[in-house]
Parts: sequence; structure tokens; C-alpha cells
Amino acid sequence: MNRPRPQARSHSRPPSGERGRLDRLRATRATRTVRTACVAALVTALATLTGATPAHAVDPPRVQCNPADARIGESSGLAPSSRHPGIAYTLNDSGNTPDVFAIDTSTCRTVAVLRVSGVTNTDWEAIAVGKDDAGAPAIFAADIGNNFGTRAQVTLYRIAEPATLADATLPATSFPLRFADGPHDAETAMIDPRDNRLYVASKLFGAPGSLYSAPLRLRTDQVNDLTAVGPAPDTATDGAFAPDGRSFAIRNYSDITVYAAPGQQLAKFASPSTTQGESLMYAPDGRSLYVGSEGANSPLWVVPLPPEAIPGGPSAVSVVSPGGQSGVVGRVVSLAVVVSGGSGPYTCVFQGLPVGLSAAGGGCVVSGSPSVSGTSQVSVTAADSVGAVSAPVSFGWTVAATPSGGVEIASPGARVSRFDQRVTVAVRVSGGTAPYSCVARDLPAGLFLSPFTCVVSGRAWGVGSFAVEVTATDAVGAKATAAFPWNVTWF
Repeated sequence: MNRPRPQARSHSRPPSGERGRLDRLRATRATRTVRTACVAALVTALATLTGATPAHAVDPPRVQCNPADARIGESSGLAPSSRHPGIAYTLNDSGNTPDVFAIDTSTCRTVAVLRVSGVTNTDWEAIAVGKDDAGAPAIFAADIGNNFGTRAQVTLYRIAEPATLADATLPATSFPLRFADGPHDAETAMIDPRDNRLYVASKLFGAPGSLYSAPLRLRTDQVNDLTAVGPAPDTATDGAFAPDGRSFAIRNYSDITVYAAPGQQLAKFASPSTTQGESLMYAPDGRSLYVGSEGANSPLWVVPLPPEAIPGGPSAVSVVSPGGQSGVVGRVVSLAVVVSGGSGPYTCVFQGLPVGLSAAGGGCVVSGSPSVSGTSQVSVTAADSVGAVSAPVSFGWTVAATPSGGVEIASPGARVSRFDQRVTVAVRVSGGTAPYSCVARDLPAGLFLSPFTCVVSGRAWGVGSFAVEVTATDAVGAKATAAFPWNVTWF
């Protein structure tokens, strides 16, 4: 939160003689809180008037829940737990206790409070998760607020993420930080999950800030310099890396900007309207954000990311053209269409396939035996697991007639039989390479086809009209189909 403070203060309980003075300071602080909230509202209005939010999420933002814990009145950051799915960590900024709150992201209920021992909350403004030197999950609290620019050094605190969530007091490891180009106010600290490097964004009103990177390995015995590596949005209040580290987002009071790398902007879009938005983290799937605000009972929002904000996301789903295809009537074919991008598994929709071919279950493999010669223009589109759809890809598929010497099946012609009448009908197969196997479709109930002799026999007890198909396959997979009607009457 950006509000002036007369001086850094210890947050242990004051002596009785100090209490009157602190009461007056708290009243002054409340006034400044209102002032900062007004600035946030003004920034939001200006962004709307200037059209600074051209991109929009696929689905509208929605309120996930409202924290009811009165102890979380100035939430100034969010970070997802590495050990406990569905849990996020948050903290209050200056003037509060050095506590990290674990909240359930589905209900906003506080699950545990982690008191950080041996430190003070001078101006805690951000929180992130990463790893310690041994690679174990850790929580990082960033004491980086510097409203007046008087702090030559700021501090990053690291605590071990507990394996079991319960109220606890935990020790911290302290890393002194310093901006290489001079002091800055900051409220954004992020850790790249790929290499555990810390990034900090400076906060400037009315002008772009800068993004700074820390040394890959932080040290406790010397000051760690933060070096500028790219721009940051004006009035940056929080940020986070995507779970895969391929992008990161930084917010201010009105917008969210997503980057593929420092200085490489992917998207910018409006954030939900809040009292004083100062927290942001990615959802586990990397396709939406959780955003929050200071203020008692302020809602926790879920904001779906627009396609352009997701590297390798919906716009990247594509189908590789298989090129022109050919086949022969009666011969088995199989074609696997290659799909890339997005998030598998994929489903495919084909249009215009030759008669006799299909993609079972919405899959991306075409199989079957074409039964009609000719040329078809086939179109295929693919969708990934989250519904992103590729551009259609078209290709030709030519089916030739069965050459002489191929499998041939003679239709036995229209058949008529009575209920419970014993029948025997031989379907003649020739050509191709013996032996043959036969299958039938839509035979009247009570009749059966021998797969080895291609003879239909039995007593029909299903009355009605049936469109029977018998398909013969030779030893090398060539097929031929005969279709004929079969009527079963009562008398």
C-alpha cells in the first residue's frame, strides 16, 4: 500500500505512555488510507477513459469468496502453496504483525497463521513461494515498501513452508536487498519457478516503473543488488509468475499486464474493480488469476486469462495437414492426424470423410474401409482439453474402385421370410486372397452369419423390414460389402 508514514515503527505492544501518540497516528493513517483508495479509483477511471484495456478475458471475472477474518484487513499479496493444494498465503502490510496467513481459496477461510519470529513488519508488501537452498518449499515475505525513498536497503524473509498447516511460529532467513540505481518504493516481488530467481517491480505513480532481477543465489552475509531488466506498469502493486514460468503478470489498481519475458508484453486487460487492489497470483492451471484487495471482507476474484496471455494456449492449437490421401474400395485404411499446441488430450471433428470411414469417439484417428469410389474434400478441426479450437485444415481423399482380381461379394437379393421359419442363405464371396471372413449388420433377430462360411441361418423371430449389410474381408485386408433388404412377416 502506498501511503506516507512519519517513521518506521516497531509493532510490539507500546508502553502505556506511548499509546496516546499511537492513537493519533492511527487516526492519521486511516485518513491516508481513504486518500490512497481515492487515487486508486482515479487511476481506474483514467484507464477506462483512455482505452488502456484493449484485451478481455474469455469469461468474465467472478467472485470466488470473501475473507471474513478481521485480522486480514490490509492484504498486500497472494502466493499459492507448494505443499497444500487449494491453499494460498497472504500478509498484511506496514503497521501489522509479522504474520503469514494460510487461506482456503475455495472458501477464503483462514486455515493457519504463521508467525515469523525475530523480525518486524516495516512495510511488507509482497509474498511469493519458491525453494530454499536445499530445494525444499519455502515462503518469501518481501519487506520492500519505501514510500519516501529513505530506505537504502530492504529485506526479503524466507521461511520453510510447513508440511502440516497449523498455527505456528517459524524462524526466518533474512536477505538484504538494494536497488542498484538507488532507492525505490516497491510492492511486487515474484520468484521464477524455473530457477528460483527473485524479481521486484518498482512502484511509480503516473509513470512506468522498472522490473529488477536479483542474483540467482541470494546471500545473507552481504547486500544483494537488484538490477533493472525491463519495464513495469505504472503504480505496480503485485505480480506473480505462471506455474510453468513461461509468463508473469503484474497488476496495478486498474489493469493487469502479462509478459512472456521482461519487456515482452503479451496482453493487458482490466482487473475487477476493487477498493484497493494489491494482490495477485496464478491459479494452478495457469489459465486464470486470483486477485484481491485491501479492506475488510474484500472479495477474492477469479479472472480468466485471455488467449493471448497464455503462451502455447488456445491460439496455438494446430493441426498438421496430412496431405492428399488415397484408398481403394473395400481396403482397410488408418490415418492418425497430428495435433500440437494447447493442452492435450485432443479431440477432432472431421467433415466430408469418404463413406465407410470415421473417427471413433471424437478421436484424431480415421479408420475403416471406404465403400464408395470417388474424391472427397475432407476438413478437420481439433480442440484441446480446455476447449481451445484450431483453425480448420482441408485435404483431399481419393478412393479408387476395387481393381480386377479384388474381393467381390454377390448380393443374394431381396429376402422375405415368415416368423420362425428356418432359413439358410449363402453369401458368395470371390476374388482377392482367400480365406475370407464375414460380418453382418442389421440381421433380423434369430438369424446369424457364420464368419467363416458367410452363410446366414436360423429362425427369424423379429418381424419387420431390415437393411442388411454383409462385409467380406480377405486375407490381406481387402473388403467388399453387399447390401440387401430382408422382410420378416407373421404369415
